[in-house]
Amino acid sequence: MQTRQQRYTCRVCYYVKQSLGFTQKGNVTFSDVSANAWYYDAVAIAVEAGYCAGYEDGTFKPNATITRAEAAVMIAKAKELTANTEAADKFADASRIPAWAKGSIGAVSVAGFMTGRTDGTFDASNTITRAEAVSSLDRTMEKEENEEVKDVVVTKDDTVIEGQTIEGNLIIDKAVGDGEVYVNDTTVKGDVIVRGGGDDSIYFHNVIVKGKVSAEKENVRLQLKGDTDISVIEVKEACTIEGKDFKGTVDAISITDEIGTSNKVTIGVPANRVEINGKASVVVKEDVKKLVISEDAASSKVEVAKDATVKTVVADAKVSITGSGQIEKLEANADGITISSSTDVKDTEVADGVDKPSTSTGSGGGGGSSSGGGSSVSVADKLLAATSSAISYKYEDYTYTSQLTHTKDGKNAIVMGEYAAEDIMSGAAMNDMARYLGALYRFDNGTTVKSIIYGDTEFTWSSNLDPALKGSNWAKDPNGTEADGNTLVSVIVDDFQAGKIQDAIQLTLKGSNGSTITLRYGFTVKEDETAKALLEVTKSAIDYQYDDYEYTSQLTHTVNGKNAVVSGRYDTMETVLSGASMNDMARYLGALYRFDDGATVKSITYNQETYTWSDSLNPALKGSNWVKNPETPEAEGNTLVSVIVDEFQAGKIQDAITLTLEGTDGSTLTLRYGFIVEEVTVNSSDTLKAALANQSVETVKVSGDITLDEAVNVDRQVTVEVNDGAQLNLNDSFTIGEKATLINKGTITNNGTMTNNGSFDTYEGKLAGTGHVIVANGAVLKINANYNNGADSMLPAVTKIEVQSGGALQSMTTEGSEEATTFIGTSEDARIQTNGATVTFGFADNYSGTHPTMEIEGDVTIPAGQTWYTMFDSAAEAIGIEMTLNGNMTVDGTLKVVSANSTGSELLLKENTVLTVNGTITTAAKGKVTGTDATSVVSIAEGAAGTDTFAAGSTYNWNGSAWEKAVAENEPVTEEESDVKEATVVEAEQVNPEEITAVTLTEEV
Repeated sequence: MQTRQQRYTCRVCYYVKQSLGFTQKGNVTFSDVSANAWYYDAVAIAVEAGYCAGYEDGTFKPNATITRAEAAVMIAKAKELTANTEAADKFADASRIPAWAKGSIGAVSVAGFMTGRTDGTFDASNTITRAEAVSSLDRTMEKEENEEVKDVVVTKDDTVIEGQTIEGNLIIDKAVGDGEVYVNDTTVKGDVIVRGGGDDSIYFHNVIVKGKVSAEKENVRLQLKGDTDISVIEVKEACTIEGKDFKGTVDAISITDEIGTSNKVTIGVPANRVEINGKASVVVKEDVKKLVISEDAASSKVEVAKDATVKTVVADAKVSITGSGQIEKLEANADGITISSSTDVKDTEVADGVDKPSTSTGSGGGGGSSSGGGSSVSVADKLLAATSSAISYKYEDYTYTSQLTHTKDGKNAIVMGEYAAEDIMSGAAMNDMARYLGALYRFDNGTTVKSIIYGDTEFTWSSNLDPALKGSNWAKDPNGTEADGNTLVSVIVDDFQAGKIQDAIQLTLKGSNGSTITLRYGFTVKEDETAKALLEVTKSAIDYQYDDYEYTSQLTHTVNGKNAVVSGRYDTMETVLSGASMNDMARYLGALYRFDDGATVKSITYNQETYTWSDSLNPALKGSNWVKNPETPEAEGNTLVSVIVDEFQAGKIQDAITLTLEGTDGSTLTLRYGFIVEEVTVNSSDTLKAALANQSVETVKVSGDITLDEAVNVDRQVTVEVNDGAQLNLNDSFTIGEKATLINKGTITNNGTMTNNGSFDTYEGKLAGTGHVIVANGAVLKINANYNNGADSMLPAVTKIEVQSGGALQSMTTEGSEEATTFIGTSEDARIQTNGATVTFGFADNYSGTHPTMEIEGDVTIPAGQTWYTMFDSAAEAIGIEMTLNGNMTVDGTLKVVSANSTGSELLLKENTVLTVNGTITTAAKGKVTGTDATSVVSIAEGAAGTDTFAAGSTYNWNGSAWEKAVAENEPVTEEESDVKEATVVEAEQVNPEEITAVTLTEEV
């Protein structure tokens, strides 16, 4: 799905071509690029220039969106910039920058062609905006126009350059042959390009190179001496790079081309990074911090010579590693890696699913091999071990409440703590969890676990936070504070307190090379053996049979933790109020003693008063034998049952009572005895509010005419049904909770704000009023506005219905024979699929010359197989909708802009809005599509079904009164299509490479 800022690959190719003046066309063989397409020439030029390529399936995907990473690669290729991976590491999201784009992103950043976001990230995966594309290309042109290039070209052997500042490039020309060139005490602001010289060297002494050094001559030798500083040496042929009294720095050495293994690249200077991007044979004679063998360098050979140390080798392809030097850490991410037995590899991490490196005999890699690898262990295995080791980490000031246990489930880990129920509720379990998460880092100072993912959020360790926070140092923003929501522990605790976590949390632990395992951290409740007998009694008492009494309700028994819940279900509130529920309660309390003659239950406490059994009372009292004072058993208020009945009749008990049972063994148990009323019918605002507040009522039926003038929040599990012929008038806010259901078969007139967080079904009823209905995230509103033009359709007449992000609007007929159709929703079976968008409808009592309205804020999709008609049914006719699109719409299914009545329908595209059709669009019966300005765009993909106005494979802009097809490449470019500042546009004929000043040194300086 495209956002309104996204542009297409074809358009970016066009901008690059216009801005940088490329004109030479290549051969276009892409199956989805028509020779008649307006962008055909731009693609042909991009292919020839090499800054844009197609996909493996033979397509170019001209209408696909382009990310900032892809744009960086295109600009870097067009400008022939040297890859600079290290420069990309400065961005806060460097770990999320794809490897294939990292070098280009670093290069365009250093060159100043592209910049990062204000938060320090590069945002590589996000799409590039039109403004960003134009701005980046403007900067490339400014550099070309404002800089007077002065290259120095050396053509003679034994040339000496000393004490100079070269503004452009220093080129060692082929004419030098196998001779020598000396560069001393010189600064080169451009690149040094070595096309000549032999094994007697090109000498650099106290030289600063701002650009790159490109070694393009086979077997040339580069000697670096003194304080020579070079950021990048780019190796295109086998060569030798050595140091003599070298005190300077080489940031990166990149072998860019496939050199093969018959000749060698010898690296005899220390370097921060060495990249092998093509098959080559490389000898490392000095220390290197990081050596990377890319996927394109398969079957390369690397020799780490004696006394040389490579801190980290990242092998993304099959490679043979030999030599008697040392590798501190090998990250094996591919099969087929072999290591000489003479090479000292201190630590090996093997990616999931990858074979361990094998050990070959002999320093040259010949002879037999064994698949051991010594201490090789995968990162996933290390993560798994860490989850166990962290349990043993000791805090000086904290002792775990529970003894944590560790088990494995395949490659995943489970850590559990067992707690008493009160320890879980008091926060002790959360404290243990926080310390354990902290120990995952602290036990080895973060060597193994690099980050933790919870939900969709990744947390990394922050040393900026207070060490006393223990586990709270895992932070979303490592540079932020311990504010609620930034630390991992605070997010988990909030979820726990909100009831979102019942018994466990699931985390993803990420290791050094991106490998992950799943950790399930859970807590169980210890079974209280002392209360087990009491718990059994609360259930067994239900089965006790009286000779002269049968329960009105069938009592049910459930367990909540170590507590018991006994409930009686009654048909109506009248049954409860008649006394039947009190009689059942009295018999049940009596049965707690009678079923085993008091062997288990010693006393019952209610409202801080303790009652014991009295045999001196009349046995006919059944449950009334529980008394406060056995000496005066028949005194008023002395029996437990009489106290409960008095409070019930006084309205103090609505749905349940809570009792504490004490066992003969001293144990205690909480018992909740409640009443469930299946259905209550109300006919006044007072009885409606009372029924909604009564937790025992499952269904509330509205009868008659009821008006609510105050705010009502239905925040429990209950069904409210407005009966046929009934009227519910809402003059203030009315909130339907997540667990509540509202069914309307009569009329609801909403003059306030109705917020639906649960389910609101008005299929068979009328929804009217001057108010606002909000369908919140996760909620469903069911109306009857289908496309069947049936007399049973009841289009809402309420002023506004707002379907928020994550909400759903469904429709069907009242006949009940049709499955519900999801008009608006997040699922793929919705006719309009929202992805963060809000859809607002406007309705009225009648539509004489007017339409229902529909405004989309954000991006939506009509999924494949779905059809959206721009009309609704009323009982009389199908009425067209006035749709406003203030986001982007992607049509993979069918969009029918149509109306069955005479007033028609309209789809209006606002500014910076794109309607992309990959499926079908039709306009009929006075249906029309209009725009706001030139930034309103309709794009019909190749193979899509368009209209008389919109042809397949074309893009259109609104010119103020009609849709205008985008200008073809061989036609004059309009200001709207170019979007590049007129003052900075470089036409092809304005750039003449021969006019660039070149200073040629033909004799010694």
